[in-house]
Amino acid sequence: MSATTNTPIVELDSRRRLSLSKVGHPEYTRYFLHEEPDGTIVLTPAVVMTAFEAKVIAHPELARRFEEASVDDDWEELDLEALD
Repeated sequence: MSATTNTPIVELDSRRRLSLSKVGHPEYTRYFLHEEPDGTIVLTPAVVMTAFEAKVIAHPELARRFEEASVDDDWEELDLEALD
């Protein structure tokens, strides 16, 4: 990839830190970091979730029921035993 006039250049300080204030989306504050063999650093936005949220995502049918319950405001019909 060649640098263009739109490509910001960042410089590490004496402690090897850099500021990302002029790049990225402000809603992301956590990232996975991966370094390629050639030294390229890749930052991928990351989110933290609870184990419960991960279980819901792993069960699409249960996620669909959560969606329906939230639309209908009918939480009594939601079967949480389906997580096990």
